Amino acid sequence: MGMSASQSRLLMLTSRRQDLEFRAQNITQRRTTLMESLDDASAVYAAALNKKQFLLNIPGNSQNGPKLTYEHILEEGNFRLVDAFGKVVVPGAQETSETDDGRKYLVDMGINDPAVLDAALREGIYFLEKMKPEGKSQTQSEKLYESMDMLGMHISSSITNISDSERASLKSLYDGLSDYFKNISGSVSDDSRAVIDEKVQELKALVNTLPQDATNMLNHHLSNFEATMQNVSYVEQNAASSWYIDEDWVAISTDQALFINNTRDEEGHAMAFARFQLLQDQVQRQDKALDTELKAIETERKAVDTEHEAVQKILMNNVEKSYKTFNA
Repeated sequence: MGMSASQSRLLMLTSRRQDLEFRAQNITQRRTTLMESLDDASAVYAAALNKKQFLLNIPGNSQNGPKLTYEHILEEGNFRLVDAFGKVVVPGAQETSETDDGRKYLVDMGINDPAVLDAALREGIYFLEKMKPEGKSQTQSEKLYESMDMLGMHISSSITNISDSERASLKSLYDGLSDYFKNISGSVSDDSRAVIDEKVQELKALVNTLPQDATNMLNHHLSNFEATMQNVSYVEQNAASSWYIDEDWVAISTDQALFINNTRDEEGHAMAFARFQLLQDQVQRQDKALDTELKAIETERKAVDTEHEAVQKILMNNVEKSYKTFNA
């Protein structure tokens, strides 16, 4: 093989080797992407394993009931759905602007969707309230003290996603409100109402600076306290008076509502498992094909390297012969 032919062949082999290396890099990148997609799918599947849903608990039925709906809550008779500010959640416009106990309505057209209801209850957007049995109504003082105590307990331990300094600030404002309120005895004057309202507004202003998902329940308790305080005219420090509330609704967790079953989302789990298996099979097939292609490239690259070395050696020999000829 002449020098010119050897040089051309060497350049061609060099180009071919670079092309093979580039293809190998692309295949490696594609395999990495496949593994990442499988990792993502695995994370989604793991989340599905832990996902729960609210179902209707049917007494005497060992099987899971249907998904919890807004109608199921109403059918219980003494339950209702409220937001963090105490507004009663309804799926459409009502004949009156307020409930019998003076609560405002909040229209949510999507609340009839079980998925929307489930998410709202889990994320602390909406809450359940239950009417107390007849004959067990609280006095105004008892209700106010209960609201105050619920505020304190929630600030002390239940709120998450806030810093220690933010919690300390909340506690300080709460203590100021609580101390002032608990020093009131007898008739509640306009001046006392003004001071309490000012302290509540200070607490609300601080709450509004915090993440909403951390303070929904706190806003709920604050609104309950405000609503009760608006109607109270007499307070006794021992939380006992002759003033009774006709209809007394109290907040209740979904765990305390016997008609609600909080269980694993079996349907969602099955679908997630099927999707994961399908993707896993696809990834394995594609990865196997890429592995075969990569091995073929590696085999070809070794052959190219061998020929490249041989041609390079021939070219060097031709160069040496040329130098010897010219130097003779």
